[in-house]
Amino acid sequence: MRYSKQRDTVYEIVQSNPRHLSAEEVWELSKVEIPLIGFATVYRNLNALVQMGLVRRIKSVDGVDHFDACVMPHAHFICTHCAKVYDSVMSYQDVMEKIRMQSGENVEDVEIFIKGVCKDCQIVHNSNER
Repeated sequence: MRYSKQRDTVYEIVQSNPRHLSAEEVWELSKVEIPLIGFATVYRNLNALVQMGLVRRIKSVDGVDHFDACVMPHAHFICTHCAKVYDSVMSYQDVMEKIRMQSGENVEDVEIFIKGVCKDCQIVHNSNER
């Protein structure tokens, strides 16, 4: 595949952000670097990066795709209030090992999505109660 400044910019944005951004968020950040970049271009490049195996697509609770540059197996936390998606501290390796031990099956990949209320939403909720 040929070099593309747009694809390179999109990948850098996904790779450098600790939170897994939606296509719209990637587009907004891309416009800082490439002011005239279109949403369709960003989405097309995100899809190309997913197909190339460089980015993982994650569906959020609101149905919006989020993108993660870490394609190694790991757990994700999805906030049921704000729909943010980010890496969880939970070790997927523990789950894979437990399955292996209990079933004897050779587990190659595990997708773990932990859903709940993130710290930021808990703080907002608690401050609104006062």
